[in-house]
Amino acid sequence: MQVKLDLRVAIRRLVQRPAATAVAAATLALGIGGCLAMFALTDALLLRPLRFPGADRLVTLWDQGTDASQDLMGWATVADVRERSHTLVDVAAISSWMPTATGGGDAQVLEGLRVSDGFFRALGVQPAAGRLFTPQDDVRGNHHVVVLSYGLWQRRFGGAPSAVGSKIHLGGVDYAIVGVLPADFESVFATPGREVAEIWSPLAYNASLAWACRTCHHLRAIARLRPGVTLTAARAELDQLGQVLARENPNVYSAAGELVVPLQEQLFGAQRPLLLGVLGAVGLVLLMATANIAGLRFAAALPRLGELSMRRALGANRGDLIRLLTLESGLLGVLGAGLGVGVAQLALRAALSVAPPSLARLQEAAIDGRALAVAVGLSVLAALLFGALPALAATRGAPSLGRSSTAGRDRHRALATLVACDVALGVILLAGAGFFGKSLWKLLEQSPGFRSGGLLTMDLSITGERAEHADRTAAFYVDLLDKVRALPAVKDAAVATQLPMSGSVDRYSVHAEGLMNANPELDPAADRYGVSPNYLAAMGVPLLRGRALTDADRADALRVAVVSSALVKRIYGDADPLGRRVKVGGIDGQWLTIVGVVGDVRHEGLEELSAGALYMTIPQWPDPETSASLVVRAAGDPMALAGRVRDLVREIDRDVPVSRVATMDDWISARTAARRFSAKLLSAFALVALLLAALGVHGVVAMAVAARRRELGVRRALGSTDGGVLWLLLRRVLRVAGIGAAFGLVGSLLAARALRSQLYAVTPSDPSVLAMVALVLLLVACGAALGPARRALRVELSQVMREE
Repeated sequence: MQVKLDLRVAIRRLVQRPAATAVAAATLALGIGGCLAMFALTDALLLRPLRFPGADRLVTLWDQGTDASQDLMGWATVADVRERSHTLVDVAAISSWMPTATGGGDAQVLEGLRVSDGFFRALGVQPAAGRLFTPQDDVRGNHHVVVLSYGLWQRRFGGAPSAVGSKIHLGGVDYAIVGVLPADFESVFATPGREVAEIWSPLAYNASLAWACRTCHHLRAIARLRPGVTLTAARAELDQLGQVLARENPNVYSAAGELVVPLQEQLFGAQRPLLLGVLGAVGLVLLMATANIAGLRFAAALPRLGELSMRRALGANRGDLIRLLTLESGLLGVLGAGLGVGVAQLALRAALSVAPPSLARLQEAAIDGRALAVAVGLSVLAALLFGALPALAATRGAPSLGRSSTAGRDRHRALATLVACDVALGVILLAGAGFFGKSLWKLLEQSPGFRSGGLLTMDLSITGERAEHADRTAAFYVDLLDKVRALPAVKDAAVATQLPMSGSVDRYSVHAEGLMNANPELDPAADRYGVSPNYLAAMGVPLLRGRALTDADRADALRVAVVSSALVKRIYGDADPLGRRVKVGGIDGQWLTIVGVVGDVRHEGLEELSAGALYMTIPQWPDPETSASLVVRAAGDPMALAGRVRDLVREIDRDVPVSRVATMDDWISARTAARRFSAKLLSAFALVALLLAALGVHGVVAMAVAARRRELGVRRALGSTDGGVLWLLLRRVLRVAGIGAAFGLVGSLLAARALRSQLYAVTPSDPSVLAMVALVLLLVACGAALGPARRALRVELSQVMREE
């Protein structure tokens, strides 16, 4: 009965103070809403297991590089692991595949994968229709079968059951459709820079294939831990097996040992520090919100000190008073949690709208039952923190029928401590945003090594009879370039087998004549580009020495190459490389004569230093190249040319599909998307932190003005100037904010060190960032204090005496 009465009193008091209640509820909603949104994002990417049976037992396999880095595997190594490992089952290799589907309209490039026997068994997948691959399918000659994703089945075949057993024309070859994957299959093996796979075919490698060698590092591999086997045991066995393979093949491996990485960690581990860092930032925002509301509760308790003391003097139990005050805070907590769910929905929607495509799994984030449970837990915890503690402090001391100035001073000190904590947490958040912001600015300052503005790019795939003849393929490229260059808004055009920043990787060892290592795998590697002669000029890559590639570098001419300065430095040091010879890939290949040196291009991202590059003309390319990227330098908006260029391709050959149409600036932006995402999230929470810090300081000064009205009135009556009164109040603010800022700077150093791996060209103790953060917080504190401080200038002694 008493609880019901206290509940009615608590509701009545909250309703009687609508402004204070709204501010407190909104403050808590910001904190809880931010935490819920970030929990949903973190849950989707890191906490929620992959949708495969026993997903925690799925692992990825890698060759080990000289610096313990991950390297793709050769088929012979995958086969050895499959045959010799006792800790792994269903070892399977994965290769990229982009088949061109023809028939029934324009040609279309599909995102696919070639996989060896065991791939679908390792994942524990069952088909939605038809069957999956059998060991017999993974034999060359029997491998022209495919499995479709549920989406492709619906899109291309309308979900018709008759599609299973029919044919699909891919790259000039008929493939039999044998099965369809379920709608909820999680296609997590996307090639970097590309969409997720929607069609699968058997890899069908055997030892007789030239590209199935031990040194042909182009395969990813997965496996499943045997029942009862731990990850540690598998790593120990594979490390030992790798050392055995290195001893058996001393000129093949750059380092002994194989790497075993859990699949979930491989897919999302790189984002773990980022998301946990942002989640920590949201936790700080919730702490700030809690501190602010605790301050408001202290402020609400101060005018009631007389009432509470009188209640105790008249026989009220201290526990009853604490329950009454805590009920008010609990109601605020419930109200804040309810509003926080709405804030979380809005925040999550905003975060997903700017999330990079590389974090596609984030789109599954939702405010579900677990998130709501987190909201309830946070609201209860917050209610205890900002409710019970102020209630205990407000009822501390002996019962009295008068006011206790000592108790008032204690509560003011407690409020000042809360605001100092507020400022300290604000400094940490603002410093984090500052570090990430400066890191992003430093990254965007980096030159990619070419002029990215005005460049249009698109991928081309040649299939059918034309693809079987290198001269016809080359003729297609020449014809296309002539027609594209004739367009009025085109400055230049070129083709290349790969483009920087686009996710393409075609890297081979470079063996210099007279400078090769005893183990060729230890020779430096470089990105290999097959290009039209004018490619470097069209891209704006500067020529530093020698000559560029020309039309004279035909298939029947001396085989030549242009190399980057980084590759020259690694091989020849300061010596002149012109006229020297190198081999690319295997040591049994043909010699290439270096005729020119060009500037370095950042191939994989702005933060990645160039490993070196080697350019040769497509006619001198060792294999007929049936896929390439077209790059067009436009005089104006490059995307305005996309439709016309696509029409030219269709006019020349309708069966050559165009895909991945984008500007080069789009590719660079995609490469920095994750850093932009983190900077945006931290900046948003830093702004919230500034707002909360400002509210906290505003409350402290307002309290100080209210508590010192008599003193201020007396000072003004005795002749104190406006400046003197303002300084009296601001001095306290600066002292409290300064103490909080000092502690916050220490916390910032610790937090930045924990996120060091996410920073680029910025040290965790960057003085410019820390100084700017401290200055901003102090200015915000002073600005927040000006309102109530200026009200103090209107305090008159006569008015105070009348009020008393």
